[in-house]
Amino acid sequence: MDFNNLEKEFDLILEKPLWMRPIMLSELAKRLKIPQSSIKEAFDNFWSQRIRENQKNKG
Repeated sequence: MDFNNLEKEFDLILEKPLWMRPIMLSELAKRLKIPQSSIKEAFDNFWSQRIRENQKNKG
């Protein structure tokens, strides 16, 4: 999976309620056959980047 596809997956996860996000991240990790800790770290980094971009756009 390339970065653009992963970004789309993360965008879809962000649209879900907070309680669904861990479940969806777990399913994504299983589908991609990577450790759950790795997908969580990647998602956390992605989310932090989105927050910074939004703050930059507002400022």
